[in-house]
Amino acid sequence: MQELKLLGIPEGTQFVDIGAGTGKPLCHAVTQLKANMAIGIEIEGERWWQSVSALPQLLNCREGRRIFLAHADILEVKNLAMFDTVYSFDEGFPPEVKRHIGKLLRESDIKYVILFSRDQSHYELSDHFEICKTIQVQ
Repeated sequence: MQELKLLGIPEGTQFVDIGAGTGKPLCHAVTQLKANMAIGIEIEGERWWQSVSALPQLLNCREGRRIFLAHADILEVKNLAMFDTVYSFDEGFPPEVKRHIGKLLRESDIKYVILFSRDQSHYELSDHFEICKTIQVQ
């Protein structure tokens, strides 16, 4: 997860992980980037519960207070206004979810976007790459 620092994301970022899974990127955001807050959005109940159960053991109390894990559907999220960094590993995301995330990104002032994706075409971000940093997964 050293790539977060390598991408030039400043300390104190407001970080969101879409499809947070077990929450590991959230841990890296608060420990490496000193994120002011790191919020994970996970729709799958079992993964969400695993992350909620494991995070207190992985982080000290001070770091853990900067993490929130939402058991939620990204399709119900209306905007990303409170964040400046978006992270997502989208394996298994249906096209409509990617399109919705792309819409949220286009309508926001997000400074850093980290997409681990095999197919980024559904995000429809071609005219927004100047503000986005993306990583194409082979």
